Amino acid sequence: MIIPKPYKTICGQKLDGVKEIHCSESDKDLLIQAIPNYEYYLCDEGGKYYFSTQLQELSNISGAYKLTVSDREIKIIANNSSGLFYGLQSLEQLLKSDNFRQVEIIDYPKYQHRGLLIDCSRHFFPIDILKRKIDLMASLKLNVFHWHLTDDQGFRIEIKQYPLLTRKGSKRSKTLLLDGLKEVPVEGFYTKKQIKELVIYAKKRHIQIIPEFDMPGHFSSLIACYPELSCKEESIDVPYTYGVHKTIACVGRDSTINFIKNVLDEIIELFPSPYIHLGGDEAPKDRWRNCSHCQSRMKIHNLVNENHLQSWFMNEIVDYMMSKGKTVIGWNDGINECSNSEIICQHWYDGKKMTNTIKEGNSGRKMIISDARYLYFDYPYELTPIKKTYNFNLALDGLHKDVDIIGGEMAIWTEYVEDEATLDHMLIPRIYAGAEVFWSEPSKDYSDFIKRLKHLLGELHFDKPYWVNIINKMKYKNKQKKMEKLLKTMNR
Repeated sequence: MIIPKPYKTICGQKLDGVKEIHCSESDKDLLIQAIPNYEYYLCDEGGKYYFSTQLQELSNISGAYKLTVSDREIKIIANNSSGLFYGLQSLEQLLKSDNFRQVEIIDYPKYQHRGLLIDCSRHFFPIDILKRKIDLMASLKLNVFHWHLTDDQGFRIEIKQYPLLTRKGSKRSKTLLLDGLKEVPVEGFYTKKQIKELVIYAKKRHIQIIPEFDMPGHFSSLIACYPELSCKEESIDVPYTYGVHKTIACVGRDSTINFIKNVLDEIIELFPSPYIHLGGDEAPKDRWRNCSHCQSRMKIHNLVNENHLQSWFMNEIVDYMMSKGKTVIGWNDGINECSNSEIICQHWYDGKKMTNTIKEGNSGRKMIISDARYLYFDYPYELTPIKKTYNFNLALDGLHKDVDIIGGEMAIWTEYVEDEATLDHMLIPRIYAGAEVFWSEPSKDYSDFIKRLKHLLGELHFDKPYWVNIINKMKYKNKQKKMEKLLKTMNR
């Protein structure tokens, strides 16, 4: 009854319902760290089950573990501390069961990168909410929190050198929701102290946090603070509308590149992860075509078009990040044949044939798969039902068998997700399906998955009225058609 499904499970006879555990002080510390309600099970010496752990090489796969429950003993053997932690997550699910029995579980992750992206730019979520999502991730053996911190609609990181980024760039006057424009300001940012606190909190749960600073597109919140970062030095407000904005960073100016490097210097000090995400997606080149600075840059470096200018710019920043010991991840639509080969390509959407994604993967580039049609959970359940996510395979059609897919990420973009209730509404239960896609071998048994899911969550209701009711409330047919079209085509 475990999610994600273990590699191998051998069940024995049913045991009685008494689940009192005693253990050594060191193993008690592990229980405290890994199982939030450990007090329910722990007792003084003489309890029903003796719990112990052991570090021992089981395989060459990080995170592998073996969990054994007998009539008097519970034991976890693992490669490393993350394996012990994952074994404890499986144990907690077993302890919750009313069918507790002897069992031997041998388990390991299929992919080493198992992530969830939460967009905190479009709507701001306080640290306490993010801690609860990290707890959920940990229980499902996810190990990467991709923190989308900057976008057109808000800049969310304290940067000492450029205080306007949070004083002004973290605020917008109103917000657009599915049922219309609301005269409700959206604001908030994370202090350096809060970020460090969350990084430590996640690390204790074997989760690394990868920050995303999106560039050169999705840059309006920065330009609203410092207009000189744009080609036309435009005076703009932080936008409250979504979609793709034409005002992007002017990469023809050395001052823009220096500004970005300075911001990155402060960001990477906060995040020990070896990775940083630099976006690169949805960057329209209209301004660059009519910018003397950008055109001069293209001429100096013999760049044939504006797409190659973006590659030049990203390579410049990538080289800087590599000099600081960071590996860069970027979205697939910002990567081409001129991009630094060390950039990891994160696929989200590339048309039906996925031409560029397939080309980059087959060229030897490392890949992270976040296909929007299956793993974007801001989409309504009508478009992305749990079964569709569960049946997804990260090995995309067209990719060679030896392509280096390091893992996958689910994502929730928060244009229309304004609070924790809605966030949970869209994540749960689909996050359980995504976690199993990333961890387990790709043999699919949906009915078995639903059985395990109901065991953990109770009866499930997939109608998700948040979206459906909004459509039903539309007063005019043309608005209703517009909304239905939005749901079918909605992207970031």
